Amino acid sequence: MARPSGRQERLEAVMGLIAASGSVRLRDAATRLGVTEMTLRRDVAGPHAPLRALGGWLVRASLAPDYDLPAEMDRHVEAKRAAARAALPLIRPGTRIFVDCGTTTVHLAPLLAGPLTVVTHALPVAQIVAQAAGQGGDLALDLLGGAYHPATAAFFARPALPDGSRFDLAVISAGGIDSDGALSCSHGAEVALKQAVIAASRQRIVLADRSKLDLRRPYVFASRAVFDAVVLDPA
Repeated sequence: MARPSGRQERLEAVMGLIAASGSVRLRDAATRLGVTEMTLRRDVAGPHAPLRALGGWLVRASLAPDYDLPAEMDRHVEAKRAAARAALPLIRPGTRIFVDCGTTTVHLAPLLAGPLTVVTHALPVAQIVAQAAGQGGDLALDLLGGAYHPATAAFFARPALPDGSRFDLAVISAGGIDSDGALSCSHGAEVALKQAVIAASRQRIVLADRSKLDLRRPYVFASRAVFDAVVLDPA
């Protein structure tokens, strides 16, 4: 790619890079354009920029709404509980499952019972499962560590998963389920772990409430086609 010489040209070039997915890593865009990451950060911080920098990612400004975890926790609560109940029959006793962070998956946690091993990086899920495990029964918790990310109440590490990690079932959250089958989330920190878990799981389901349909969040992490089921609250 020829090196764009001006701010507007660079913004247009980045928009071309993210046309398909809605986001691109800042360092990748800088490498492709032959400029520094700081140059791109200044470009998107300027007036009328169509892009925003979120962590180490560049996203279209229209796809970067403010995400408030406590507020999201209070939205569509009954629908999220109904979606969690709908997912329960897909969880077989004696298996090892991964439960993703999210404001819908947290409602699955209190429904889980042993024999079962629950692996999670989500602090609210871990707290609920830990309390249940402490009351007896055959429910085990495996908490993934890493740096704590307050915006998602979850931990993220590099590499995303320990070597050799395998799951019988992955329960993955999605902030957006687009009509073209793209699954997306609001934070770039989530992408690597979601993708690693998907690759390490025999079966995969998306758990979401219907308010996520026909939405696309800043970070696309997978296609609907890689999942065995999308579990929603009943219509």
